[in-house]
Parts: sequence; C-alpha cells; structure tokens
Amino acid sequence: MAQLINNELNRIQQHLDLLQNIPIDQPISEKFIQLMAQYSLSHKLTIPDALIAATALTHNIASIL
Repeated sequence: MAQLINNELNRIQQHLDLLQNIPIDQPISEKFIQLMAQYSLSHKLTIPDALIAATALTHNIASIL
C-alpha cells in the first residue's frame, strides 16, 4: 500500500512540476478587487475563483487547465 501511495504522490508531483507559478502582483490585486466588488454578491464569486480570473485576465491567459 505504501508503494501505491508513493507512486500516486510521484504522479501528482510530476503534474505540479508542469505548472507555472505566477505571483500575485499589483495589477492582479487591482483586478481581483475590481472583480470581487462587481461579482462577489451578484454571482457568489469566491476569493480563489476571483484570484484565478484576475490572474488570467491580467496575463491574457485564455484558459487555465
């Protein structure tokens, strides 16, 4: 069983290594605040979703997979 867990952890780490880390800078923070102010109540926008959206919009990323 421990080997199965280690194999799964290795696969997860391999996938995580493919991701790009984008720090939250001033432009992302400003877009985040704008999105939260506009959509948090009317669309129940959550903080994680707003951060993802703000990052994608700021960096012109069409989709984050």
